[in-house]
Amino acid sequence: EQDFQTYSAILKARFGKLDLTSISGYSYTEFFNTRDVSSSFGGLAEPEYGVRTVGIFNSGHVSKFNQELRATLELSPLIEWMVGGFYTHENRLS
Repeated sequence: EQDFQTYSAILKARFGKLDLTSISGYSYTEFFNTRDVSSSFGGLAEPEYGVRTVGIFNSGHVSKFNQELRATLELSPLIEWMVGGFYTHENRLS
């Protein structure tokens, strides 16, 4: 089971021949996973717990933020100058 949300925004501005672009993104995911490992560990669980069914459970959430900033300057019809940066930050809690 997984719930997922994602958001993004693009802002553009022009100052003469200089173009600025900002791209922001944010996502949030909650998850709950199960995995059947009975074929590997069922024989070990039966003497101790009386069952041959063994599962691994994993749950948590992940949030992620991204930011990109670009500046572009047209020097001539054949030459364009571009510089930019990118940042990302992710949190995972299980």
